[in-house]
Amino acid sequence: MRIVAVALLALVALSAVHAQSASDIQKMTECMDEVQKQPPCQKSDTDCQNAEDLADKCSGNCTSSAKSFGDIASCLKSKCSSQNKDVQAYIDKQVKCLSSSVISFAFAALISAFAFLF
Repeated sequence: MRIVAVALLALVALSAVHAQSASDIQKMTECMDEVQKQPPCQKSDTDCQNAEDLADKCSGNCTSSAKSFGDIASCLKSKCSSQNKDVQAYIDKQVKCLSSSVISFAFAALISAFAFLF
């Protein structure tokens, strides 16, 4: 009987992980869209525009070489910093969007693993 209960809990947990990841992707996409709608630089600020261009190139490199949202967030944190405070705030917002989806997914995965163990 205990094995059946564990199997049912594991099945529910795995279903939650799958549903959680789909909703996380949607939330992350919406968050990133909001960040993209608010560019960090004024059109007349060429120094800021140059810093934003460098950050966008770095972000593109992170995205093309990453396998997950967590990889992209880590890459942005470690490789894509900027001396311009507005551009750095923009990068930080992107990292926050990516990190929130990773944390939710990790929590659901932890619950799933707990269900398997007990």
